[in-house]
Amino acid sequence: MRTTAVVPLTLDRASSARVTFRPHEGCWWLWRPCRTCGGVEVPLRNRTATLDGSPCPACETQRRRLEPPSADPAVWYDTKLEGWVVRLPCGDPPAAALMPIEIRWYDAGWAEVHRAAADLAYGLELD
Repeated sequence: MRTTAVVPLTLDRASSARVTFRPHEGCWWLWRPCRTCGGVEVPLRNRTATLDGSPCPACETQRRRLEPPSADPAVWYDTKLEGWVVRLPCGDPPAAALMPIEIRWYDAGWAEVHRAAADLAYGLELD
């Protein structure tokens, strides 16, 4: 019995990205090759994924984690935590707290991600 289904993506001729279904998890995963870090696998909500020139999620995670915090919150997909995060500035001199926003899917919509990040960064006012 086969435990995974592999669906090759047609992204461009140089890409060897692929999408795999893991029945025991009930979700799709995107393998994203990278010449710098070797590649990374990220969970998908839908099996369709576009790379549309975006940077490697693992390299972006490393870059974002190493950059000095700014006065504004920053949002990215963190491959070490396998989910979207928001970095919140705190203290003086600026330090930062990295907060997961509890959205696991790499292909989550920007509106959903930024709304959840804003709720964490600025607080959700309830009537």
